[in-house]
Amino acid sequence: MITEEQKVLFWKGIEETGNVSTASELAGFARSTGYRFKEENPEAHQEAYKGFLDNLEKFFMKAVKDGVWEDIVFEGKATGEKKYKQSAPLIAKLMEAKHPEYKQRQSIEHSGKLALESKTDDELMLELERLRGAANE
Repeated sequence: MITEEQKVLFWKGIEETGNVSTASELAGFARSTGYRFKEENPEAHQEAYKGFLDNLEKFFMKAVKDGVWEDIVFEGKATGEKKYKQSAPLIAKLMEAKHPEYKQRQSIEHSGKLALESKTDDELMLELERLRGAANE
């Protein structure tokens, strides 16, 4: 039997981590119990998970705005010191999430015939590389 205190701890764990296993551990019951409890309470799970996504977005926005901690490396070795650095991949992901028209897309189009059945693996790889090169021109 899951106590009211365990229920509160479980949903708080979902909100903080988004992970059923971790939330179950925080609540003090087995992971299988956590998954069963989640399935029996889909609305509560959805609400707690929305809280997790909100928290994740706050963290993400802070990382985009302020930068992320990065190890300082000198001559190939970490110095033990850290610095903040802006993250272009984080900024790109944010733009893709908030503005779908900014998604990076890549497509390869081919016209003509390509006789794949008569080519070795090496020949196919060469042909693929040729097509990729033509697409990038």
